[in-house]
Amino acid sequence: MDIFCISETRSFADIRLVEKEKTGTDPDRADVFIITHTRKDGMPINEDCAIAIEKLKALKQTQPSTNSSNPVMTGKKVKLLDLENEQVAEGIIMSIDPKKIVMGRPIGHVYCEVLVDEAK
Repeated sequence: MDIFCISETRSFADIRLVEKEKTGTDPDRADVFIITHTRKDGMPINEDCAIAIEKLKALKQTQPSTNSSNPVMTGKKVKLLDLENEQVAEGIIMSIDPKKIVMGRPIGHVYCEVLVDEAK
């Protein structure tokens, strides 16, 4: 199986940034794979890439997107830890919407809004 990449001299971070500017949404790893393994005419680089791209597209259709503010994480119980990994509170994830700003930072993959049920 030979899977070649055509990212040229651009880094994957640069590719993601350009795609985010084009579409307005941050591409996930599958999107970056598809972009870097597809020619400018829209055709995959080779047959192995075509198979991998089809599998990724099928998988993306069956799984919810992690880029939008979907409720996949919402409602899950979490434990909040301090720097020494000691539990300081328990709570429920309220939002992972990246449009929300909490304490000056957009929430999402790294930060989330949590309703604290019990502080220790």
